[in-house]
Amino acid sequence: MIKAFQDLMRGVRASLEEAYFFIALLREGKIRAPTSATLGEILAPYRAKAEAMNFPNLMEQVNRGLEKPVPFAEAYGSLQSARNCLEHHDGVVGRRDVDATGVLKISVPRAKIFVEQNGAEIEVYKNFYAEKDTVIQMRMETRDLVFRLGEPLKISAKDFDDIAFACANFGTMLAQQLPKVPSLG
Repeated sequence: MIKAFQDLMRGVRASLEEAYFFIALLREGKIRAPTSATLGEILAPYRAKAEAMNFPNLMEQVNRGLEKPVPFAEAYGSLQSARNCLEHHDGVVGRRDVDATGVLKISVPRAKIFVEQNGAEIEVYKNFYAEKDTVIQMRMETRDLVFRLGEPLKISAKDFDDIAFACANFGTMLAQQLPKVPSLG
């Protein structure tokens, strides 16, 4: 599961780099280049700049260029912190992973599906029974996973499912908010 988590986060990162590249090219408009240059050589500086940015700066730069910023930017940053812990500390929460209180908090964007009963929100679960005409609602929210210094970063199957959904949702939101290519006509 660790490898799958790492791959998901690499996908989020790659999506941000491609979005940055797309936005930068749109802003540039026309590019002058020597006729001897290959397309790869012409575009390489834009890709290199995206690859060199740390995750928070890349997210910030991309959000500035979108029609509407992608929500939960901090949550995706916390997922990236979890990836760093898994890759660089073998999944044991280290000093570089925690905040001033000694905690690594991972915020997972997820879809909450619920009904309201007697003024309380009841989350829908497997084999949930709803009365006729019950309104089933959904909203995006974050759920926090908290790990302390020295603890293993363990991700349950349910947590992984929420993280995978969040990453897929991120890609969809990012694509929808990219600026539109101006008409050439």
